[in-house]
Order: sequence, then structure tokens, then C-alpha cells
Amino acid sequence: PIYIKTKDDGKLFRKYYYERKGIDELYMSITQEMSADLTGVESFEKLRILMRRYFLQIECEGIYLFLCSKFPDNENSAIEPDWFSQGYEGDSFLLIGYENYSFIENKNIDFGKFLQNIREQNICEKVYVISPIHYGKQCYGYFVICNSEFPFENQNYYSFLMNIGNAIESIRKQSLLQTMIDKLDAIWSFDALTNVYNRSGLKKYGSRVWEDGMKDKGIILLFMDLDSLKKVNDTYGHEEGDFYIKSFAQILIKIKKHGELIVRYGGDEFLFMAPLSQEKSAVSYVEEIKREIREFNCNSDLNYELDASIGYHIIKPEDKIEMEDAIEIADSKMYEEKKKKKCR
Repeated sequence: PIYIKTKDDGKLFRKYYYERKGIDELYMSITQEMSADLTGVESFEKLRILMRRYFLQIECEGIYLFLCSKFPDNENSAIEPDWFSQGYEGDSFLLIGYENYSFIENKNIDFGKFLQNIREQNICEKVYVISPIHYGKQCYGYFVICNSEFPFENQNYYSFLMNIGNAIESIRKQSLLQTMIDKLDAIWSFDALTNVYNRSGLKKYGSRVWEDGMKDKGIILLFMDLDSLKKVNDTYGHEEGDFYIKSFAQILIKIKKHGELIVRYGGDEFLFMAPLSQEKSAVSYVEEIKREIREFNCNSDLNYELDASIGYHIIKPEDKIEMEDAIEIADSKMYEEKKKKKCR
């Protein structure tokens, strides 16, 4: 409490009160604006940009935000709910700092070494306040501020720290959600046996390859059907039949260079979609597949041989045909090839 004995004391009190009130209002404004800005922040890069603005508004000689190293600095990283045990973690890196009128963004600055440097400098006129960044019982990092009255005389300091903790938790949750979405997308779009696209993947990603190709020179479609898969299943079992399918898929993956799309279209049917170019023609793709099949059979000690019937169709931009119709044409050409094989 401040006791007023003289007029001078009253003047000092009023001066102190109005100065204190102005500072309180400033930091209240900062924390309120910060709370709105950080709501739903999606990435650490965005958090860095926003923190730059607020670091500049705080009177201090240095300000630093460290993030625990177990928390990935990548919005696309998988962050499991139990990624970090409760308690305090010393292994942290600098997400963003500000000192000597310049920002520091260097993940190589370790929190432990930072504290060690402070102790070694032994500078008496500097006061560092170190506060853990919490969300619930989880500690996500540390906030350090040097020579500032903000942590001592302002209740908004705790709101400031809480805003940062909420923002980091938002990033964690969104990263976890994105990871789950990616996993579901992989389950939905990829064939589990061969690790190439399935029919759903074709619908989602095939249109991009198709549109890009039709804007340029055109598209090559190869439609393939595995020969003798039923015989392999009946004679050697479905496990060997799965190996038969996977082996052919690996051949298609092997010849894939850039921009092609591989789809397991059905049980023993595959689709290969590639942008038409001068360097790579449909015939060269077919020859390369057949060469890889021959090499596989030569190096294999199996009691059967891998083989496939291949039909191809070239679509030019001026053809004005839908992707599904073009696939049907390639499919019909594949069956023509299969009939020729049986006749031979």
C-alpha cells in the first residue's frame, strides 16, 4: 500500500497510478489482440510471423520462445496424443527470439545451452524470467524475457503465456488431424496389396494427370490384364497369386519415371496413365514392360512364368474424349491382344 502524507506524495501516487494504468491497458490490448490472432493458428511458421508483431510491443532487452524438441517443428509431421510425458523437458530449441533490435530464428540454439551461457556471463544487471509454456499439464516449451517489468507487475503476462500455449496445442491438434486424414486417404486411395492407386485413387488423382496431359501433347493409356492368374491361384494357392500380382505391380513401379499414374483397376487388371511426350511413346512403354517381365522370369525360380496382355490407346487434346471412355477403348484393345495370344 502507498500512504499519502504530503501533497508531493499525492502527486507521485497519481503519476504512478496513471502510468501503471496506461501500461496495464497496453498489455491488456496486446493480449486480447494476440488471443484473437492466435486462434486456430495452423503452423509454426504462422506462429513465428505473429509472434514477431507482439515481441516488438513488449519493452525488454531480450525475449525468446523455446519449443520442446519432442514437438516436431513441422505442420505435416505425425504428432501422437502421448508424444510428450508430463513434466519439464530440458531439450528444447529456439522457435523465435528478439535481441539487439533483430530477430533470431535458429533451431540450433538449445535451451540448456542458452541457460548455461547466461550463468557463465554472470551479468548482475540483467534479470531473466523463465516461464514454462503450458497447456493443461503438458509443458510445450519455455518463454524467456530479459529486463522487463511485464512478468512482475502485470497480470496480463499469464494471459500472454496462455495464448502461446493454446496456439501450440492448436497446431498439435491440427497436425494430428491432418495425419489421420492422410492415413484415411491412403486407405481409401491405395491398393493395400500392391501399394499403387485403386479405383478411388484414380478418381481423385487421375483427373489431374489427365487434365495436365490434355493441356499439352496428350495422354498414353496402357490397360493390362495378367495372364494365368486363375491358374496360379488354383495350382499354388492365393498367397502365390498375391505374389504374382505384386510382382507385376513392382515392374510398373520400376518403369515409372515422373508424372505417370499406376492403378490396380481390378483383381488382375492394371491401368498405366502417362503424359504423351516425344521421348516416351506408348510402344516404348509396352516394350519396357515386356523386357522387365522377361528379366523377371529369367531370374525367377518359380514353377510358372509372369505374363500380361497389354493394350494401349493414345489420346490427343483435339479428341475431346472423357477419361472413362478412353479407358474403355484401351481395355478393348487389351482384349484384342489377349485374343491374338490365344490364337497363337
